[in-house]
Amino acid sequence: MSSYKTKPFTVPGPSQLAIVRTAVAEGRFEEAATKDRIGASKANGLGYLERDKRTASIWYPTDKARDMLAWLETSIAGTQALPAEVASQSGYGVTALDGRLSQAKAYFHDGDVFAARRLAQAVYAEAKAGGNFAKQFQLGDSLDACRRIQGDAASLVINAKMRIAEEWEKAGSEGKTHKGRPKSVDHENAFTAEEAGLTRQDIYEGNLWRKAVEKEPGIVERAIA
Repeated sequence: MSSYKTKPFTVPGPSQLAIVRTAVAEGRFEEAATKDRIGASKANGLGYLERDKRTASIWYPTDKARDMLAWLETSIAGTQALPAEVASQSGYGVTALDGRLSQAKAYFHDGDVFAARRLAQAVYAEAKAGGNFAKQFQLGDSLDACRRIQGDAASLVINAKMRIAEEWEKAGSEGKTHKGRPKSVDHENAFTAEEAGLTRQDIYEGNLWRKAVEKEPGIVERAIA
Protein backbone atom coordinates (compact mmCIF):
# COMPACT_ATOMS: atom_id res chain seq x y z
CA MET A 1 0.00 0.00 0.00
CA SER A 2 1.14 3.56 -0.66
CA SER A 3 3.04 4.92 2.30
CA TYR A 4 1.30 7.60 4.33
CA LYS A 5 4.61 9.47 4.40
CA THR A 6 4.95 9.53 0.61
CA LYS A 7 2.36 11.93 -0.75
CA PRO A 8 2.71 12.68 -4.47
CA PHE A 9 -0.22 15.10 -4.16
CA THR A 10 -1.34 17.69 -1.63
CA VAL A 11 -4.81 16.64 -0.51
CA PRO A 12 -7.13 19.65 -0.12
CA GLY A 13 -9.44 20.09 2.85
CA PRO A 14 -12.84 18.36 2.96
CA SER A 15 -14.85 21.20 1.39
CA GLN A 16 -12.26 21.83 -1.32
CA LEU A 17 -11.97 18.11 -2.01
CA ALA A 18 -15.74 17.92 -2.43
CA ILE A 19 -15.55 20.72 -5.00
CA VAL A 20 -12.80 18.92 -6.91
CA ARG A 21 -14.77 15.65 -6.85
CA THR A 22 -17.83 17.45 -8.22
CA ALA A 23 -15.78 19.09 -10.96
CA VAL A 24 -14.26 15.76 -12.03
CA ALA A 25 -17.57 13.88 -11.87
CA GLU A 26 -19.63 16.50 -13.71
CA GLY A 27 -16.95 18.04 -15.88
CA ARG A 28 -17.27 21.44 -14.20
CA PHE A 29 -18.08 23.17 -10.94
CA GLU A 30 -20.18 26.31 -10.66
CA GLU A 31 -20.09 28.52 -7.60
CA ALA A 32 -23.34 29.00 -5.69
CA ALA A 33 -22.00 30.93 -2.70
CA THR A 34 -18.99 32.89 -1.50
CA LYS A 35 -17.63 29.84 0.29
CA ASP A 36 -17.62 28.00 -3.04
CA ARG A 37 -15.43 30.69 -4.60
CA ILE A 38 -13.03 30.53 -1.67
CA GLY A 39 -12.82 26.73 -1.87
CA ALA A 40 -12.46 26.69 -5.65
CA SER A 41 -9.75 29.35 -5.49
CA LYS A 42 -7.77 27.27 -2.99
CA ALA A 43 -8.15 24.19 -5.20
CA ASN A 44 -6.98 26.32 -8.11
CA GLY A 45 -3.91 27.27 -6.11
CA LEU A 46 -3.10 23.57 -5.77
CA GLY A 47 -3.47 23.07 -9.51
CA TYR A 48 -6.72 21.07 -9.38
CA LEU A 49 -9.10 23.58 -11.01
CA GLU A 50 -8.98 26.10 -13.83
CA ARG A 51 -11.35 29.06 -14.02
CA ASP A 52 -13.49 29.58 -17.12
CA LYS A 53 -12.07 32.47 -19.13
CA ARG A 54 -15.48 34.05 -19.69
CA THR A 55 -17.54 33.11 -16.64
CA ALA A 56 -15.63 33.61 -13.39
CA SER A 57 -18.01 31.40 -11.38
CA ILE A 58 -17.30 28.28 -13.45
CA TRP A 59 -14.31 26.01 -12.85
CA TYR A 60 -12.97 23.00 -14.74
CA PRO A 61 -10.95 20.06 -13.38
CA THR A 62 -7.34 19.57 -14.44
CA ASP A 63 -5.56 16.30 -15.25
CA LYS A 64 -3.75 16.76 -11.96
CA ALA A 65 -7.11 16.70 -10.16
CA ARG A 66 -8.05 13.41 -11.83
CA ASP A 67 -4.68 11.88 -10.98
CA MET A 68 -4.95 13.07 -7.37
CA LEU A 69 -8.38 11.46 -6.94
CA ALA A 70 -7.14 8.25 -8.56
CA TRP A 71 -4.19 8.21 -6.18
CA LEU A 72 -6.50 8.67 -3.19
CA GLU A 73 -8.74 5.81 -4.28
CA THR A 74 -5.89 3.42 -5.06
CA SER A 75 -4.32 4.23 -1.71
CA ILE A 76 -7.61 3.37 -0.01
CA ALA A 77 -7.77 0.07 -1.91
CA GLY A 78 -4.25 -0.90 -0.92
CA THR A 79 -3.19 -1.26 -4.55
CA GLN A 80 -0.53 0.39 -6.67
CA ALA A 81 -1.55 3.83 -7.83
CA LEU A 82 -2.37 4.01 -11.54
CA PRO A 83 -2.77 6.94 -13.91
CA ALA A 84 -6.38 8.14 -13.92
CA GLU A 85 -7.10 6.90 -17.44
CA VAL A 86 -5.88 3.38 -16.60
CA ALA A 87 -7.49 3.26 -13.15
CA SER A 88 -10.89 4.16 -14.57
CA GLN A 89 -10.74 1.08 -16.79
CA SER A 90 -9.27 -1.46 -14.41
CA GLY A 91 -11.21 -0.42 -11.29
CA TYR A 92 -9.70 0.92 -8.11
CA GLY A 93 -10.43 2.17 -4.63
CA VAL A 94 -13.57 1.11 -2.83
CA THR A 95 -14.87 -0.42 -6.06
CA ALA A 96 -11.88 -2.76 -6.21
CA LEU A 97 -12.34 -3.78 -2.56
CA ASP A 98 -16.02 -4.49 -3.18
CA GLY A 99 -15.06 -6.59 -6.19
CA ARG A 100 -12.62 -8.71 -4.20
CA LEU A 101 -15.17 -9.14 -1.42
CA SER A 102 -17.77 -10.31 -3.97
CA GLN A 103 -15.24 -12.83 -5.28
CA ALA A 104 -14.65 -14.12 -1.74
CA LYS A 105 -18.40 -14.53 -1.27
CA ALA A 106 -18.61 -16.42 -4.56
CA TYR A 107 -15.86 -18.78 -3.39
CA PHE A 108 -17.79 -19.40 -0.19
CA HIS A 109 -21.08 -20.14 -1.94
CA ASP A 110 -19.29 -22.43 -4.40
CA GLY A 111 -17.87 -24.44 -1.51
CA ASP A 112 -14.26 -23.24 -1.78
CA VAL A 113 -14.19 -22.18 1.85
CA PHE A 114 -10.42 -21.98 2.19
CA ALA A 115 -10.12 -19.61 -0.76
CA ALA A 116 -13.01 -17.56 0.62
CA ARG A 117 -11.35 -17.23 4.00
CA ARG A 118 -7.96 -16.27 2.58
CA LEU A 119 -9.39 -13.62 0.27
CA ALA A 120 -11.77 -12.26 2.92
CA GLN A 121 -8.89 -11.93 5.38
CA ALA A 122 -6.90 -9.98 2.79
CA VAL A 123 -9.88 -7.72 2.03
CA TYR A 124 -10.39 -7.12 5.75
CA ALA A 125 -6.77 -6.01 6.16
CA GLU A 126 -6.93 -3.77 3.08
CA ALA A 127 -10.24 -2.21 4.15
CA LYS A 128 -8.87 -1.54 7.63
CA ALA A 129 -5.78 0.17 6.21
CA GLY A 130 -7.91 2.01 3.67
CA GLY A 131 -10.21 3.21 6.43
CA ASN A 132 -7.25 4.61 8.35
CA PHE A 133 -6.10 6.39 5.20
CA ALA A 134 -9.59 7.78 4.54
CA LYS A 135 -9.86 8.96 8.15
CA GLN A 136 -6.49 10.71 7.91
CA PHE A 137 -7.64 12.71 4.91
CA GLN A 138 -11.22 13.15 6.16
CA LEU A 139 -12.74 11.22 3.25
CA GLY A 140 -16.12 10.55 4.86
CA ASP A 141 -17.73 8.50 2.07
CA SER A 142 -14.66 6.33 1.58
CA LEU A 143 -14.30 5.84 5.34
CA ASP A 144 -17.91 4.64 5.63
CA ALA A 145 -17.45 2.30 2.67
CA CYS A 146 -14.23 0.85 4.07
CA ARG A 147 -15.89 0.20 7.42
CA ARG A 148 -18.80 -1.53 5.68
CA ILE A 149 -16.46 -3.70 3.63
CA GLN A 150 -14.36 -4.46 6.70
CA GLY A 151 -17.45 -5.64 8.58
CA ASP A 152 -18.66 -7.79 5.68
CA ALA A 153 -15.21 -9.33 5.29
CA ALA A 154 -14.98 -10.09 9.02
CA SER A 155 -18.39 -11.77 8.89
CA LEU A 156 -17.31 -13.89 5.93
CA VAL A 157 -14.09 -14.93 7.68
CA ILE A 158 -16.05 -16.05 10.74
CA ASN A 159 -18.59 -17.96 8.66
CA ALA A 160 -15.77 -19.61 6.73
CA LYS A 161 -14.13 -20.70 9.99
CA MET A 162 -17.42 -22.17 11.20
CA ARG A 163 -17.91 -24.04 7.92
CA ILE A 164 -14.37 -25.40 8.06
CA ALA A 165 -14.85 -26.62 11.64
CA GLU A 166 -18.17 -28.17 10.66
CA GLU A 167 -16.65 -30.00 7.69
CA TRP A 168 -13.75 -31.19 9.82
CA GLU A 169 -16.16 -32.59 12.39
CA LYS A 170 -18.15 -34.29 9.63
CA ALA A 171 -15.00 -35.81 8.16
CA GLY A 172 -14.03 -37.06 11.60
CA SER A 173 -17.38 -38.76 12.14
CA GLU A 174 -16.86 -40.53 8.83
CA GLY A 175 -13.43 -41.78 9.90
CA LYS A 176 -11.58 -39.62 7.42
CA THR A 177 -9.39 -37.74 9.88
CA HIS A 178 -6.76 -38.72 12.38
CA LYS A 179 -4.30 -37.03 14.70
CA GLY A 180 -0.62 -37.13 13.89
CA ARG A 181 0.69 -39.92 11.70
CA PRO A 182 -0.25 -43.30 13.22
CA LYS A 183 1.40 -46.50 11.97
CA SER A 184 -1.94 -47.88 10.86
CA VAL A 185 -4.76 -45.93 9.27
CA ASP A 186 -8.32 -47.20 9.47
CA HIS A 187 -9.44 -45.27 6.41
CA GLU A 188 -7.24 -45.18 3.31
CA ASN A 189 -8.22 -41.57 2.60
CA ALA A 190 -7.74 -40.34 6.17
CA PHE A 191 -5.81 -37.10 6.62
CA THR A 192 -4.50 -34.86 9.36
CA ALA A 193 -5.47 -31.27 10.00
CA GLU A 194 -2.03 -30.22 8.79
CA GLU A 195 -2.50 -32.08 5.52
CA ALA A 196 -5.85 -30.32 5.09
CA GLY A 197 -4.18 -26.94 5.53
CA LEU A 198 -5.68 -26.41 8.98
CA THR A 199 -4.27 -25.53 12.37
CA ARG A 200 -5.67 -26.48 15.75
CA GLN A 201 -6.44 -22.80 16.25
CA ASP A 202 -8.56 -22.74 13.07
CA ILE A 203 -10.69 -25.63 14.27
CA TYR A 204 -10.86 -24.29 17.83
CA GLU A 205 -12.03 -20.82 16.75
CA GLY A 206 -14.52 -22.26 14.29
CA ASN A 207 -16.08 -24.44 16.97
CA LEU A 208 -16.19 -21.56 19.44
CA TRP A 209 -18.21 -19.50 16.97
CA ARG A 210 -20.46 -22.46 16.14
CA LYS A 211 -21.32 -22.93 19.80
CA ALA A 212 -21.84 -19.21 20.29
CA VAL A 213 -24.20 -18.98 17.29
CA GLU A 214 -26.11 -22.06 18.42
CA LYS A 215 -26.56 -20.52 21.85
CA GLU A 216 -27.20 -16.97 20.64
CA PRO A 217 -28.26 -16.63 16.96
CA GLY A 218 -27.17 -13.35 15.39
CA ILE A 219 -24.15 -12.96 17.65
CA VAL A 220 -21.78 -12.69 14.67
CA GLU A 221 -23.63 -9.69 13.25
CA ARG A 222 -23.83 -8.03 16.66
CA ALA A 223 -20.15 -8.62 17.37
CA ILE A 224 -19.16 -6.94 14.12
CA ALA A 225 -21.62 -4.02 14.26
